[in-house]
Amino acid sequence: EPTNHLDVPAIAWLEEALSQFRGAMLFVSHDRAFIRRMATRVVELDRGQLVSFAASYDRYLELKEKALEEEERQNALFDKRLKQEEAW
Repeated sequence: EPTNHLDVPAIAWLEEALSQFRGAMLFVSHDRAFIRRMATRVVELDRGQLVSFAASYDRYLELKEKALEEEERQNALFDKRLKQEEAW
């Protein structure tokens, strides 16, 4: 965690230094403010699958919520069809 045990000025310095870096970087953090300021892509590990979102952290949250809603709809549809098949 890049911001663990850092005070506010040190975090600001780190963010500035990282923003000047022109290569790729990977970081893991619970500091959502840091993630919001630094992330341009979010890669999540969900149920054994890596999913990449080429988006800011806030946009990732929106996309993830929509994906979960769609998954819930698909599961409900599957359950309904299964119930119909079992009744047949």
